[in-house]
Amino acid sequence: MIKPTLQQIAEVLAISPATVSKALSGKPEVNEYTRNRVLACAQELGYTAGPGGSAQRIRRTAILIEDPEPNESCNTFYYDILIGFKRYGAAKGLETLILPLTATPTQGKKSYDDYLRAKHIDGVFISGLKKGDAYIAALETTQIPTVVLDFSCANPRVGRIGVDNVLGARIGVEHLIELGHRKIGFLNGHGAAPVSDERLAGYTAALCRRGIGFRPELVFEGDYREESGIAGADYFIGAGVTGLFCASDLMAVGAMRRFQERGFEVPGDISIVGFDNMPFGAFCTPRLTTVAQDRIGLGVAACALLQGLMSDSPLKHCVLPPALTLRESTKQARVGPLG
Repeated sequence: MIKPTLQQIAEVLAISPATVSKALSGKPEVNEYTRNRVLACAQELGYTAGPGGSAQRIRRTAILIEDPEPNESCNTFYYDILIGFKRYGAAKGLETLILPLTATPTQGKKSYDDYLRAKHIDGVFISGLKKGDAYIAALETTQIPTVVLDFSCANPRVGRIGVDNVLGARIGVEHLIELGHRKIGFLNGHGAAPVSDERLAGYTAALCRRGIGFRPELVFEGDYREESGIAGADYFIGAGVTGLFCASDLMAVGAMRRFQERGFEVPGDISIVGFDNMPFGAFCTPRLTTVAQDRIGLGVAACALLQGLMSDSPLKHCVLPPALTLRESTKQARVGPLG
């Protein structure tokens, strides 16, 4: 991105370049009102006053984040990633703006790149992208360094950050198999999320590794929300599973609540494993066994990867390992199917 000159700052404010230079240098002959105007303009352009009065570049990043659902106040998944990103960025001298995905134009006269350049953005981190989003076409041609959570792109300016979803699903299902469960349901998320395909692959791989055949009727597609966990529980009661792996903790908690409402004990009648290790999983009854994602770590790694891309690093991908968090929602399989 081209660094603005003192002349450009002066033209915006309709004052002389010499006055801009004196204001940035803290010279006493510039009054406070003018100095504040100059500093505010320099900040808006992505600069601040440096030693000797020179304008120094502040590298600016933007986080484009999915708008939260009104009923998902307990879901802090993206918030935790954001905190990790901002902490790392602040330590590296980066300024970070937070913008909702829906607010950023991707079509029409102003392109994705033009919109971000107008805000003096050097790099972007996107979370919550879905298949078919208008952003995908923009990412294929963007020249602005970008890191996307759980989404890959062939553009060398775009990197990916995420947990190993295949491995995470596999260790969650293998935990149920080790407890003696053989009829294991999978409550997946919606097909628009790339991670849904990866977690289905991990579920299938775990069954195959232990000699258990894949049965498509034991897979139910939800939407990562608690309500679809309720619908999934009703479905799996009819299917007679004894173990259930869920692609998110929200769905797992919804399913657990529904099983209990219908008179089934967790884990006495059915064992449940979630995915994400959200804080509420440690406070439900029983406490939820889950596959943990290091969400703060994902944010830190995303910012580090983006910083590298802004410096022309060839590294494009960073995959963090998942970990199984054992609690109270799983136990040795009982004899006979659920029902």
